[in-house]
Amino acid sequence: MNSLGIKTNRAPDYGDNTGIGNTSTAVEHDNGKRSYSINYLKTASSNLRVLTGARVTKINFSQPDDDGRRTALSIDLIHRSVPYTIMARREVILSAGTYNSPQVLERSGIGNPRVLEPLGIEPIIPNVGVGENLQDHLYVPTDYVVNKGVFTLGTSSDNVRALELTLIPSMLSDKLRIDKEYTDEQAELYESSGKGAFTATISACGFLPLDRVVPKNELVQLKEDLDKELKATEGQLEQTDLQKAQYKIQRDFLERDDVGHVEILLHPKVFVSKPEDNTSYVALIAGIMHPFSRGSVHISSKDAFSTPIIDSGYLNSAFDAKCLAKTLTFLRKLADTEPLKSITKPSTPSADIQTEEQWDRYARNNARTLQHPIGTVAMAPKQLGGVVDSNLLVYGTTNLRVADMSVAPLHISCHTAHTAYAIGEKAHELISRGGDF
Repeated sequence: MNSLGIKTNRAPDYGDNTGIGNTSTAVEHDNGKRSYSINYLKTASSNLRVLTGARVTKINFSQPDDDGRRTALSIDLIHRSVPYTIMARREVILSAGTYNSPQVLERSGIGNPRVLEPLGIEPIIPNVGVGENLQDHLYVPTDYVVNKGVFTLGTSSDNVRALELTLIPSMLSDKLRIDKEYTDEQAELYESSGKGAFTATISACGFLPLDRVVPKNELVQLKEDLDKELKATEGQLEQTDLQKAQYKIQRDFLERDDVGHVEILLHPKVFVSKPEDNTSYVALIAGIMHPFSRGSVHISSKDAFSTPIIDSGYLNSAFDAKCLAKTLTFLRKLADTEPLKSITKPSTPSADIQTEEQWDRYARNNARTLQHPIGTVAMAPKQLGGVVDSNLLVYGTTNLRVADMSVAPLHISCHTAHTAYAIGEKAHELISRGGDF
């Protein structure tokens, strides 16, 4: 990366994450185990009760007050096939995630009447923004064979013992895939001391402005094409008021050198190719951080166990597709630059893939989600289609808050774990104070 003019960023958590650097990982240093949200339970108050295996069906509300707002009185849920109603003393906090939080709201009568009424649900708090504005990070992997003798970490494994020690088999190393003796050795090391290959994480990544990836003349044309695309869709139903406001922000991002529009990862594992015996791989990966594409998630039935209707909206913006194709072209250039050039050769796709049209087809056939969905209960002004205000309070209610990544109105140029925790911390602060931040 440095050979192509990409800077090393040794402090990506301090306001500017552009360049290539190491991201923090959620791993306990003393035992090699993941550190995640369940650790909050260790410091929880004694009045906390956790009920697992339950499905919330709806939230029940009072009649509107003099200001037209409703108070959440209780929630209905099903646990082990038995229905229950739990009363709310103060507030109801909804943290079901980007795909589930809007479903709970819709079954409770908060949402777009055009979605709710055909399902026999009375829209007691109409809001067309519920379930809309879905955004996700899309990525496309490309595989390279590594020269014999080069040790890599990360590819799928059929080794039974290896699978027993990881929740993510795709994170296992080539060495673990092809060397049973090594696998057994590392398994014993992990079980005895929490160290070794099973504690490995992938932490090196790059967040880059487009001018670091796309040649200047091509970037000028790319921006002109985007402006035409946005103008052509501005008056159409597909572009909401919230999107119009967001697109202005995103367009400005493209002129800044401290906002990464694409993510680049070098991941030591195989993604697309069928791995050959005694062969190691690395993958160069391209991702879009600020997609112009939008999707939605809505209920399909009153039944809380029914499958929702999810329209991911992937690549419904021509600009997103073009950015991916151009970034994949850059990755091939990166692979043809030392020191990678001397130790790798293309696997999937083959070296014959060269043109932007070929990369576009490859991207559409191999794009995957980074599992960073956001935005379906967006924090934004109500007149723009927002669902919650700056205090996480659902518009039209007095005591219903949403605290998860669904409230993020616009995607971020990083992975989402830090932000998800920050929203939870802010929600805790807000609820503890009993008012505003």
